Amino acid sequence: MSTSDDALRLGAIGENLYRNIKTAMGHNIQGSLDPYDSDMDMTCDGMTVEVKTQQRFHTMNRFTIKDTQLRKCSKVDILVVIETPHKLSGDIARVFEYPIKTRMFSRQTQLIGGVWKYTLRPDDGNIIAEIGDLETLNLLRRYSNSYHDRFKLEESS
Repeated sequence: MSTSDDALRLGAIGENLYRNIKTAMGHNIQGSLDPYDSDMDMTCDGMTVEVKTQQRFHTMNRFTIKDTQLRKCSKVDILVVIETPHKLSGDIARVFEYPIKTRMFSRQTQLIGGVWKYTLRPDDGNIIAEIGDLETLNLLRRYSNSYHDRFKLEESS
């Protein structure tokens, strides 16, 4: 399986995870019919939502957004970042919401491979869920394409 296939699967897992969490909280979620929608992934109670699933860039303590995704991530009412598990983040997954009124992107130095990315501070987001169950964590780890060290998949009991 290619890295791009893994990224697509990880994104789909993140969207499903967010949908399940918000639905359990009593919110009305409507997914975009087009999986490649250029405006949003879904709506939550009528507000547009974009979900990004990724590992924190630990050396900068930031989440990263590609130049090509900035317009989409800037325009939605709620930008969601699902942090995949890593030992430096306590080996749990977290779900952050960044409302449009408080969202601030920073442009940082070039990252791995000379790519410029916009960044978000985790502390600026609202944590709406922390996930620690092994099945979900292992699923997120399986498709994470980060170049940083990851724990091996743990066995579910």
